[in-house]
Amino acid sequence: MKLFAVAIAFCAVVAITALDVAGIDVAHLERQRGSVTYTDRSGVVLGTILGADSAHAVRVPLAAISPAFLEAIVAAEDARFWHHGAVDVPALVRAAREFVIYGQARSGGSTVEMQLARLIAPPSRDRGDVGAKFAQIVLAERIAIASGKSAILEAYANRVPMGGNLYGVEAAARTYFGEPARDLDLAQASLLAGIPNDPTGLAPDSNWQALRARQRFVLDRMASLGEITRATADQAWAETLSVRRHDLGIADAPHALFYLYRSSDARDGRVRTTLDRGLQRFVQAQTQAVVATLQSYHVTD
Repeated sequence: MKLFAVAIAFCAVVAITALDVAGIDVAHLERQRGSVTYTDRSGVVLGTILGADSAHAVRVPLAAISPAFLEAIVAAEDARFWHHGAVDVPALVRAAREFVIYGQARSGGSTVEMQLARLIAPPSRDRGDVGAKFAQIVLAERIAIASGKSAILEAYANRVPMGGNLYGVEAAARTYFGEPARDLDLAQASLLAGIPNDPTGLAPDSNWQALRARQRFVLDRMASLGEITRATADQAWAETLSVRRHDLGIADAPHALFYLYRSSDARDGRVRTTLDRGLQRFVQAQTQAVVATLQSYHVTD
C-alpha cells in the first residue's frame, strides 16, 4: 500500500508547509496574464485575447458564465469543491487505493485547485511523478491560502483545456456553439463540461460518441448530487445539439484581433480599433451564409 503512504505524506507535508509559504492570489495572476481587450471604434468590446502562444482564449468574469456550466464542471471534476481545501484527502486516498487494487484510479483524486495549479505551472519532466505531484499540491495550497473559492473557479473556467488550442469555457462556447458562455443551456453546458477530462480524446468535432458518453456521465453525476432532477438530466440528454467549429470563433472579428495581437507590442490593457462591431457581424453573417452553400466544395473559411 505504498501509494496510501505517499498520499498521506503529501497531505501531511502540505499541511505543515502551508503555514510558512506565501499565498498566491489567482485574481492577481489573471490580471498579469498579458490579456488585451479590443474594442470597436465606439468603445464596444470585441473580445479579450490572452497571450498563450497560439492558444485561443477569452477571459470572462464568473458572472458571465452560465450557472449550468459551473455546476456541471464542478460535478464532473470535483464534486466536493465547495467543501474541501486545496486537497480532498478522502478522494486522494480513494484514488490511491483504486490504483493499488485495479491498476488505475477509477475516480479522480485531483481537486479544482490541483488542476488549476497544473495549468498555471505544468509539471517539469525531470521531477518524476512523485515530485511533480508534490509540487502541484504545494502550489494548490498556496492558491487556496490567498484565493476564495469563487476566484479559483473563475480562474479554472478560464484556463481549462477545451480541445485543440481552445482554453476556457468562453472560447469553447463561442467556437462550438457560436454564443457566449453566459447563454449556455444545460445540454450545451454538460457537453462542454465533459471535454476537460480528455481534451484530445473527447474533441467534439472528431470524437462525438465518446463525448456524448461523457456528457451522459456529467448529467447523471449532477442528478446524483441533487443539482438537477433525473427528468431534467434526461431532457438535456435528449436535446439535439449542433456542434462544429464556427467561423465566428471566440470573439467578434477573431482573425483581425489575433492578427493585431501577434503584430503589436501590446500585451496588456485596452486597444481601440477602427472596426464597427455591428457592420462586422453583418459581414461575417453574410460570409458564413455564402460559405455554407459551398461546403460541398470543402470551402470552410
